[in-house]
Amino acid sequence: MNIGAGGFMFQKAFTVNPSLTEYAAAQEGTSLSFHLDIGGKSAESRLPLNGLVLEFHDSAPGYIHPKLPGANGPHPHMSCGPKVLEVKEEGSVINMEGLQKVSMKNGCWEMVWRDNAPAGSIVCALDIPETVRRNEASLKSGRMYMSFPVWTVEGLIEKQKYKQLMEEKAVNFLEEKENELLKMKTTSNPILKALHYRNAAESVEKYYCLGMNRVAEIPSDNDVVPIQGNLMLCRKGTIWTKDDKALFGEHVLLGVASISASQLLP
Repeated sequence: MNIGAGGFMFQKAFTVNPSLTEYAAAQEGTSLSFHLDIGGKSAESRLPLNGLVLEFHDSAPGYIHPKLPGANGPHPHMSCGPKVLEVKEEGSVINMEGLQKVSMKNGCWEMVWRDNAPAGSIVCALDIPETVRRNEASLKSGRMYMSFPVWTVEGLIEKQKYKQLMEEKAVNFLEEKENELLKMKTTSNPILKALHYRNAAESVEKYYCLGMNRVAEIPSDNDVVPIQGNLMLCRKGTIWTKDDKALFGEHVLLGVASISASQLLP
């Protein structure tokens, strides 16, 4: 936190990962296959899209493309800037019309990575010219975004070790809680009952202080796919959109995107 000349407190500005430009440039020619699962939990309200193949390039797009949350957001210096995202193979859905190809245009992508952050993010953006429907589910025309966390190999290994340590501690705290509750039930001494109950409550508090919800977000080796630049990309990401008239409006979650395969340049 910095103090200005007038005595006001200012939030320290975010700084960009110094390797961001290098990481982004390394993705030239990377090709990824995607499965999109759009809609709700029931089969009738879901729209699965298969066979979408996108190729990443390091060049800036020479065409009108969707705005990106990093490059066009409040901290554009945190982004590598918009880059060309080529649709190598259109995805398809099966609906009442049979097998239907889904057109996607004006693709672009960016990498966003704050300095000292364990992971960055790759955001893909595409224009959907026409609404696609399957039963109750639909992918409406407009902008579609996909976001995936991205890690360095070294950073991921470090965090996985931390995750293992936290998981071991979590198991120990939960075992302590169960043991104290068992002692509480088996004793007839009211003072000991109160003591064991307090010990069990302390174990539960220690467990929640570990922040296991955040720890669970650290991916395992099976949850990532290697990409160029010694980076690991999470296989699962989110699909979302927002109001065309509100760049900084609330994100609307559409579903989940999965990377099914990758092809890297030799």
